[in-house]
Amino acid sequence: MEIAHNVLNDTGKPLHVTEIVQLAKKTYDVHLDRDSIVSAILKKIKAGKTFIRTAPNTFALKAYTPGKGGRHDN
Repeated sequence: MEIAHNVLNDTGKPLHVTEIVQLAKKTYDVHLDRDSIVSAILKKIKAGKTFIRTAPNTFALKAYTPGKGGRHDN
């Protein structure tokens, strides 16, 4: 979960789960299981924590503000 958070923080924009998995591998050399990461992120969304869904299977950090771009510091 920390890796997904870091990937989204690094990009500063919403990403499709496929992009999150690809960037986790490229940047952190970590394999994330697509279904597991979607499930974990959705649990956080339902609890009102950390993540938001911006489109189907597309997620951002809760602190994301559309149009601002750039990185977040959470």
